[in-house]
Amino acid sequence: MLPLVSSSQLNGISSQTNTPLPSPSVATIAFHQVVPPTLFDAPTVAKREEHWEAMLEAALFQWVEAVVNEKRAE
Repeated sequence: MLPLVSSSQLNGISSQTNTPLPSPSVATIAFHQVVPPTLFDAPTVAKREEHWEAMLEAALFQWVEAVVNEKRAE
């Protein structure tokens, strides 16, 4: 799982209902290495707003790297 964060998560607001997001669940995911979260806002990419290309590129590179590392571990 990649640590992607949307802008609504950073603001603490749900994009559909404008209500605060629920608290994180008790179950947490432990990453094998410390990976800083990458900002990815799907509506920004879909609308091709400012910085959408960099946002998509960062998410894709991170995903490809995770897939390569997973395959190497097999």
